Amino acid sequence: MSHRSIHCRRGLSSRADSRFCRRGSVIGLMAVLLPVLAILAAFSINAAQMQLTRTELMVATDAAAKAAGRSFREFQTVDSAKDVAAVTAALNTVQGAPLLLQKADDAGEIEFGKTSQPNGRDGRYLFERVVTDSVAIFEEIANNLPTILTE
Repeated sequence: MSHRSIHCRRGLSSRADSRFCRRGSVIGLMAVLLPVLAILAAFSINAAQMQLTRTELMVATDAAAKAAGRSFREFQTVDSAKDVAAVTAALNTVQGAPLLLQKADDAGEIEFGKTSQPNGRDGRYLFERVVTDSVAIFEEIANNLPTILTE
């Protein structure tokens, strides 16, 4: 140990030697702040990834719903609408992997229903689920409509 560091420790340093007493004071501050900055950086990167995933899910499900609606309108079958929804969802990636939808009724991933906007044009849309069997009944009525009208 040098003579100056001994005086600095004992508090006997002169004003000229005070610069030697403050050496290393930033190390303590950096030891506290660096882990905090690393945690904040990790959190911000994670938040950005969550937002990107949410956006990808919204795009994929919107595209699948629109395609299923168009298919149901054209072919008037629940199965064709579910098939088109599953294929369209798989064409969109979420976190680098295709979005896979299960078509079974008990999976609850593809639902049929109707929307309404009870508060007018400025309100939120509300979704009212319709059981797939009910949709199938309307499907039968739609398919038999020309025969009913001609009789």
